Amino acid sequence: MRCWLVLLCGPLVAGCSSGGDQKNAPPAPSGAPRSSGASLQTATAPAASAASPPGTASVAASAAPVASAASPDLGPSKWAPPEKPSKPPTVAEWGSAEDIEVRNAKKLNCEVRMVREWLRVSCRTGEHSSTRIKDLRWLQPKTRPGDFFDMVKPGSLASIVFPIRKDTDVRVEFVWDEFTRPLTIRWSPGAPKPVVYFSGDAPMDLSKPNCVAVCGLPYFPGRGTMPCPSSHDPTNGEDNGCICRAYRDKTCAMDW
Repeated sequence: MRCWLVLLCGPLVAGCSSGGDQKNAPPAPSGAPRSSGASLQTATAPAASAASPPGTASVAASAAPVASAASPDLGPSKWAPPEKPSKPPTVAEWGSAEDIEVRNAKKLNCEVRMVREWLRVSCRTGEHSSTRIKDLRWLQPKTRPGDFFDMVKPGSLASIVFPIRKDTDVRVEFVWDEFTRPLTIRWSPGAPKPVVYFSGDAPMDLSKPNCVAVCGLPYFPGRGTMPCPSSHDPTNGEDNGCICRAYRDKTCAMDW
């Protein structure tokens, strides 16, 4: 709502793959890689990060129940692990993999893909977004295995790659400008498949551009004989106003 107040009160990733993922993977960041061990090109995964940004404002995630290992709605939409551990996917494999559904990922503008037992989660800053992805923090396990990878490009991408195997219990916190959201990946003993979910969605739909950035003032009445901006249509009612098409059609999101 703060964007509305300003206007009304005034005068009117990719993925983690290195080596050039086709359409999803951004180029490897400049500087030394932050991988915990294996070569990024071999693993087609991002480099490892550790430090969390100082002074990050955190907004509490919406309350979520403790996930049962058997919760069918928390499992990845596609799950077909091999009987034996496999090598990290190639760039081509990640490029041809389909997105899978994971709770709250879409509204956070996070892409989730799986190849065999390997998981890749990439959260990106969309065009005209109201907030930016800044960092990620590994919460669990405290000692990260050598086949866990990440890549962070502050302001544009935070991405992770690692395998989900029996007894996997991982929590990674993704950090935006104004809030954080933890991602949980857990495969408990005896469970048919793992649970994968973000604890809470975004304060607004980050997969859509911000309405104020797209429209300026999304709606205003009393235009008189003034024509509407090119992004707006006339309302032609008693208000004789203009309304932004993206706002009207809900293809943009209002600031929180």
